[in-house]
Amino acid sequence: MGAELTDTGEEGPRGTGEDPAAALFDRANELRRHHRHSEAVEIYDRALTLRADYPEALNNRGNALRDLKRYEEALSSYDRALALRPTHERALNNRGNVLRDLGRHKEALDSYDRALA
Repeated sequence: MGAELTDTGEEGPRGTGEDPAAALFDRANELRRHHRHSEAVEIYDRALTLRADYPEALNNRGNALRDLKRYEEALSSYDRALALRPTHERALNNRGNVLRDLGRHKEALDSYDRALA
């Protein structure tokens, strides 16, 4: 299994009360750390309702979905993150991981190559 890359939120605003989406993002990350993946997906979805253009939340949502073996949904989440930020290295790497899980090895290599570019 490839190394999963999680966004910590350190690149963007933290959950300070000024940004409810960031607070939800932090909560979902904590739920994932405690292997509460289904709950984390629900909280990432709430964050994305508040801020649809949140590639870090989409990336981590994809990771939680992959943990649940919901590979096609994870791929969709990574693709949505990449639509917002085409050079999002973590999402590209994680996309490669889920493509490998799906047996789509050439596409996985292409995604890894894009992450390294």
